[in-house]
Amino acid sequence: MKRASWLWAVSLSLLGWVPSPLLAQSCAYSGAIAPAPTTRTYRNSELGFAFDIPANYRAMGLANGRVAFYDPATFEYVQCAVRNGQTVRVAPAATLYVNYTPLPESNLVALTQRVRPWLVLYQPTYEPIADSAPEAAAPGPIPVLRYQYVHEIYGNTVVARSFRSPNGQWLVTVEGAANSPVLPLVLPLPLSSLQP
Repeated sequence: MKRASWLWAVSLSLLGWVPSPLLAQSCAYSGAIAPAPTTRTYRNSELGFAFDIPANYRAMGLANGRVAFYDPATFEYVQCAVRNGQTVRVAPAATLYVNYTPLPESNLVALTQRVRPWLVLYQPTYEPIADSAPEAAAPGPIPVLRYQYVHEIYGNTVVARSFRSPNGQWLVTVEGAANSPVLPLVLPLPLSSLQP
């Protein structure tokens, strides 16, 4: 039986067919590319909000409604690694998380602490962002809660911004490293306030 399997594999390779893992390319990561000085709008039509990101950054959908934001070089590296079954060892500039549990609380700090109870261990400083969008926006900006903490295991400072989806049902959080070029731009607006 082993000989038949071996002969079958040799026959396939002689015909030019080689299993894809044998053809997988190596993915090299050359480092992040600086964010463009201009921005573009990231729109989340499912949840009904938008915010700006650096113009050269890309959004990548992940499992459970998460979205990762990458610079172009990192995005290409991650795409290559996924296609070739390799482990990705770079973090996104920021990640968007959605809590799809009904949220009765109206206070954004209490809501964030209920959805992310482990934050209590890190004792973050919460800072509501007043007027989190340009004055010309109508209807008004979505209230945003900014907070940061030092991750106990990794020792890095994490900055986060949490807000309710425009329909008020879900908590959306975007977080990343303190030097993320995406996070200062997370000033969400309802899609209804933007021109098509």
